[in-house]
Amino acid sequence: MRVLLYPYLPLRGPLSLPLCGLSFHFQCGSHIPTSDFESNQIYWCLHCLHETFPFSGIPDNDLDIFYDNLDNINNNLSVDEVNNYFESINPDGNITSYLTTNEYFNFDKFDTLYKSCDHPLSVFHLNCRSLPANYSEISNFFETLESRFDIITFSETFLTDNIELGPLSFAGYTSPFCDFRDSMKPRGGTAIYVRNELDVTERSDIKIIGPENKWIQVNHPHSNKPLIVGCIYRSQQVDTSNFISNLDSTLHTLADKNYDVIVTGDINIDLYGNNANTINSLDYLAALSSNGFTQLIDKPTRITPFSRTLIDHISTNIKSSLCHHGVFLHEIGTSDNLSTFILLSDYNTYFKPESSKTSYDFSQFNKNNFIDSLNNPDLWTYKSLNVPSTDRFNCFYKDFQNICSHNLPTKIITKKDLPKKPWLTASLLTAIKRKGYLYTKSVSNPSEYNLTAYKKYRNLLTSLLRAAEKQYYSKEFEKNKSSIKKTWRTINSVLHRGKNLSHPKKTSLH
Repeated sequence: MRVLLYPYLPLRGPLSLPLCGLSFHFQCGSHIPTSDFESNQIYWCLHCLHETFPFSGIPDNDLDIFYDNLDNINNNLSVDEVNNYFESINPDGNITSYLTTNEYFNFDKFDTLYKSCDHPLSVFHLNCRSLPANYSEISNFFETLESRFDIITFSETFLTDNIELGPLSFAGYTSPFCDFRDSMKPRGGTAIYVRNELDVTERSDIKIIGPENKWIQVNHPHSNKPLIVGCIYRSQQVDTSNFISNLDSTLHTLADKNYDVIVTGDINIDLYGNNANTINSLDYLAALSSNGFTQLIDKPTRITPFSRTLIDHISTNIKSSLCHHGVFLHEIGTSDNLSTFILLSDYNTYFKPESSKTSYDFSQFNKNNFIDSLNNPDLWTYKSLNVPSTDRFNCFYKDFQNICSHNLPTKIITKKDLPKKPWLTASLLTAIKRKGYLYTKSVSNPSEYNLTAYKKYRNLLTSLLRAAEKQYYSKEFEKNKSSIKKTWRTINSVLHRGKNLSHPKKTSLH
């Protein structure tokens, strides 16, 4: 009896002398119909080959049978019907049936989707290739959107621990949670911004050895089950095999604790087209799937006239039928990577209702009624109290608040109420959308004319945005030149100083 040890890798020659004239594969126990073995021959287990390659058992005349049945197919099928047919035979449908279609988005298409999701929990990622250099372009991008992301993640920020983060703040968000790049490296780093309405904890105990990565925990106000969000930047200098092994270990730990997890980042493992079948790509996807994670993005995230790659990923273990995800087909600053996002409609309960920001609604303010209320003695109860002065003042303050509340109602602050760049006119916002349209055209049809038209428009728009900002601040300095206080206020505005940044309340070490 001869025994073959490997399931489908070649084995040169038998390992034992023939005793009974039969050959068996040790792993599967199947009989190998091979008579005379020679030491210089390569042998395969055909049974294991059939198990490994799912189409090995299809007869050779399968295509002939298909073409013979073409007459039974309706020749008037629409494109959508054809797409639906092929989607219905997706071999992975049983695994990813809960996922919605992955698409490219522009500003209007995304805002429409966001509104249809009823205030979803939203996560955004961009490899920004230097956050300081592209901060203005990124801010313009967010200003153009009507919607507002809850969590913003950046990879390849180029941030070091000696950079002032105040000038890189976004209104309504916490100070960034950063994994700074090594000062000896020219690039790298990650950062995560979180809306102030979310209760967030820094998870410094979660760390993948090798790449830059940062992790946070979003705490649910009414549940003990948190949401973990991570951002990873793996440069090509980080060994792929070691990274996959370390990622697998980290995800396994998080899955064991039953956390809901979203992982964003530039992984530098291409999953587009045939590149998804390389050893590294398959090992990476296996590490995800073995821990219950699915990589959502399936469109190229880095597009050049010569190549298309999918290296920016969003992976999650959340199985939700209300999950939407996609890629923004819009170039931001000098980054040659496209931004990605995920929306979770059934995860909006992570917001803290009591932390919603409010302000007085002066659109309904009536000055005369307010003065009449102040002059009404019946509304001032503190005068009739015979108590110490401190208590009388507290009562006075309460009376005054009641008068203000009666005459000046409050409203919840939305994105429209947040501070905006005053030089970003409606025309400039429309021009930013126009730039996105031209970029889409240059990608879908990269002719020399379309590429030239996009680059000229992009450069012109960049010059106009810089000129508009410069003109605005020039007028502000001229207007306030007689007041040193207002001049310094303008200087701090230019440098983004003095902003009330929200910092994490605590750091978790589990």
